Amino acid sequence: MCHRSVSIIFGLAVLVTLGCNSQPSVDSLQKEYDQARQQYGKDCGDQFMKAKPEFDQKCKDEEAKMNEAYKRLQAAKTTGT
Repeated sequence: MCHRSVSIIFGLAVLVTLGCNSQPSVDSLQKEYDQARQQYGKDCGDQFMKAKPEFDQKCKDEEAKMNEAYKRLQAAKTTGT
């Protein structure tokens, strides 16, 4: 009976460890967000200088990607992963 309990506890520990490692880390999400923000600024920053900026589809897509990366980063920071 004791062997079985140890096996179950070990199995659960492995599953928890694997589950935690499958989540992206805050550092990797921060890097992803920084890259998306930098690319967006590089490709679309000049459009901000216009009085009435009109963003093309590429800039809209990059903005959405940047915003999604930011949301995932903030979620990871609040959950502590």
